[in-house]
Parts: sequence; C-alpha cells; structure tokens
Amino acid sequence: MDVFTYGTLQVDAIWRRIAQQPCTTVPGVAEGFRARRVCRADYPAMTEQAGESVAGLVYCGVGEAALRRLDAFEGPQYIRRAIAVACADGQTRRCQAYLLAASRIDELSDEPWTLADFIGSDACQRFTQTYVGFDSCEDS
Repeated sequence: MDVFTYGTLQVDAIWRRIAQQPCTTVPGVAEGFRARRVCRADYPAMTEQAGESVAGLVYCGVGEAALRRLDAFEGPQYIRRAIAVACADGQTRRCQAYLLAASRIDELSDEPWTLADFIGSDACQRFTQTYVGFDSCEDS
C-alpha cells in the first residue's frame, strides 16, 4: 500500500520512528486539497479544497503493521482515506492519506505549513519531544 505524507512524516527520522519500515519514496502532488497549520501546533492537516494542491512524499509498499502504527500516531484528529496522487515519476498512484476529521475542522488555522520552516526552526525538535502520537503508536 502507498501512503501520501504532506507534513511531519516527510522527515525520514520521524517516518522511521513511527512506521519502523524502510520504504521507497517518490515526490507527489495531491490536487483538490490544501494543507494548513493546526492551531497551537507544529504540524499541519489536509482538507479538501478545489483549485488547490498539496505537495508531499509518497511512501511505497507500506505494510499492514506500519499502517496500524501510522493510524495510532495520527489518532482521532485524522481520518485515513484513499486519494489520487500525481507522482514525480509520471505515475498517478492511489494512496492512503490522513485528512483532518470533519469534526475537528475548527482546529485548522489559515496559516500555511511548510516542511522547510518545520525543519529550519526548533519546531521539529519540539514536535518529536512533545507530540502524544509517538506514545500512542508504541503500543500498536
């Protein structure tokens, strides 16, 4: 199974800590979606939005055990569903992606989230030290 990531899971060290599975990756773009920072958080969420797109990274061949750990990591704030992703290798892949749950839409800001800002600030370190999802996936 392929998984499209657009936020913190694009960071290799975070992916490896959660999925515990090395995967081949390919850059991709999800059309018809947008990603924004979650209020009072260092991570984004993706929602459907016509006319916008989200760039990210597709992890190819993700196993069931890794997927269970990813589900636990993302928690109830997100729902996993299949979306089409246009990949840099010219293929369109059907990928699993984590979208913000409709019941949590009020938690989304209008502030863009970028991987460069996340990595280039203290946000990445703060996230890896404080995000409760890391504890949730330890038991999966």
